[in-house]
Amino acid sequence: MRIGGVATNEMALQDLRSLCSVVTQEALLFDGTLREQTLTGRTDVTKAELTAAPDAANVSDFLDKLPEGLDTKVGPRGSGLSGGQRQRAVIARALFAQHADPANE
Repeated sequence: MRIGGVATNEMALQDLRSLCSVVTQEALLFDGTLREQTLTGRTDVTKAELTAAPDAANVSDFLDKLPEGLDTKVGPRGSGLSGGQRQRAVIARALFAQHADPANE
């Protein structure tokens, strides 16, 4: 099997794993803001990188309805969001990890 023209058996395991993300049916969020959910501790992020993942995950569809946008606290386990919103936030986090991770560049 090849990914991007490279045989997977020739890739370092860490590099191969960095290409995968998992989003479970039960969206797991921590008590923090949507921005924190997406960034997961990263600080070296451009505004374009920060907005690309939420846009791709359709978080932007409900972002303007939240009191503080990306800086809205989601509550414990994302209790301040609907189930669909939680799922989109987790998808945004997975997309961000795939496209903004320096290990993937």
